[in-house]
Amino acid sequence: MKNINLNGRVISVQIWDTAGMERFHSIPANMYRDSHCCVLVYDVTSPDSFTDLEMWHTEFLKNINPIDTTRFPFVVIGNKADLNKYNVSADEVRQWCKLNNNIPHFEISAKDGRHVEDAFRIASKLAMDYAKEMGQTEADLPTTLEIDEPSQKKKCCCI
Repeated sequence: MKNINLNGRVISVQIWDTAGMERFHSIPANMYRDSHCCVLVYDVTSPDSFTDLEMWHTEFLKNINPIDTTRFPFVVIGNKADLNKYNVSADEVRQWCKLNNNIPHFEISAKDGRHVEDAFRIASKLAMDYAKEMGQTEADLPTTLEIDEPSQKKKCCCI
């Protein structure tokens, strides 16, 4: 559990690992339920993992079925930035994010912690903003956010 101060309000972020279920497209529908943001993770050293983002983006929207797919918040994370071996073009990532409603993008290192907190702070803010937009009052907003943990093999996580 991690506490994040979001506009003067302390939010506890719980991280849940989907343990490779995405490999077989068997992430249960209830994992998507009540999500207010989705974090898509790719490996900066693997072009295939970046290519898979499109499938995960589509799969997530299909399962959550938001009122307006253009308003549902996503964050894209490129992991393994510590390796300094980029096989995915930054321009390609920027273009993909721009085409998909200007998704925020972060390059992080889960190994050394670089930019991890920044990425999840933005994801948390987007989740809270989306909850408000969907009609939740300040009192209804959660004080605990559940996040599926991004790891080397993960390509999708939900808030």
